[in-house]
Amino acid sequence: MRRGRGPRMSRTVGVEEEMFLVDPPTLRTRDVSERVVRAARESDDPAPDEVTQELFLAQLETNVEPSRTLAGLREHLVRARRRAARAAETADVALLASATAIGPPPRVVTPTDRYQAMARLHPDVPERAAVCAMHVHVEVVDEAEAVRVVDALAPWLPVVTALAAGSPFSEGRDTGYATWRGRCWDRWPSAGPTEPFGDAAGYHRAVDALVASGAVLDDAMVYLDARPGREVPTVEVRVTDVLTEVDDAVGVAALVRALVSWAARDPAPPRHRVDVLRAGRWLAQRHGLGHRLLDPRTARAVPARDAVAVLLDAVRPDLEEADDLPTVHDAVERLLDEGGPAGRARTVAAGDPVRWARHVLEHTVPAP
Repeated sequence: MRRGRGPRMSRTVGVEEEMFLVDPPTLRTRDVSERVVRAARESDDPAPDEVTQELFLAQLETNVEPSRTLAGLREHLVRARRRAARAAETADVALLASATAIGPPPRVVTPTDRYQAMARLHPDVPERAAVCAMHVHVEVVDEAEAVRVVDALAPWLPVVTALAAGSPFSEGRDTGYATWRGRCWDRWPSAGPTEPFGDAAGYHRAVDALVASGAVLDDAMVYLDARPGREVPTVEVRVTDVLTEVDDAVGVAALVRALVSWAARDPAPPRHRVDVLRAGRWLAQRHGLGHRLLDPRTARAVPARDAVAVLLDAVRPDLEEADDLPTVHDAVERLLDEGGPAGRARTVAAGDPVRWARHVLEHTVPAP
């Protein structure tokens, strides 16, 4: 990944998507990720690191090559989903790009040393982690810039959460939340928003203290809403549900890239209280785009559409410079009109979460 960028050269953006493996007739999860990943790696068109196992044997993750263009990102996402779907067919299962399971959630932890150690440390792992997210990775110059960006992003991420909140159903019922995945994920002791770190040394002190506490195994278990990349100079934003529609995923990823670019050049020092951030996060998880959110600049509750407008106004120059504004505008307007992914899910379900799951099954892999 390049460390420097010329004029008008967009930061690269990459995406990880977690998905369930399900039996198509019943929609029940199946513990077959080992077979699916092996099939992906042994296929005629292998991409060894593109399809990997996740915490549960009924999940997998796709990792797409970073791109500087949204057309490239979309192409990579579609290719990864199609490769994973073909591999899934060899195990008689299908991909389900849903952040929560419609039926009973998976329970069998993938038998690696690391995942088994996590399950021993946190006996309630099946209740807290049987969910699927989308993680967005955006290029930065170095770790110092990454920490500055992470500090600046905090008040803005609840709006991103709301735009991608699409998991109202769990185990056959409506939870009352726009993102039940978000509520489940908050049970991890290292998840959520943080106060400003100040600089890279401050970030490492905080991470070292978390690891030393014994609540997490290592720095890879520091599940902050946004964090510096561990291996390459990126910022990883981890607040969104996996999205059924690829075009929604591309729109949200583009918005995150613009937000990172804005944060990298914003001269204002971040000032935010974690309790207020948690309140804003809860509003986003509870209502998505269906009610009120905290204005990222004032921390006052405003209609969701107004909070989204504040975000778009802030990043508009970055969207225009990257030629991303039309794509993001169309995606955001579509999501607002439908009440967000959660509103769309409830409309399609019409009271029956299984109807929504069938819709997800049909839309996870785009048609050729």
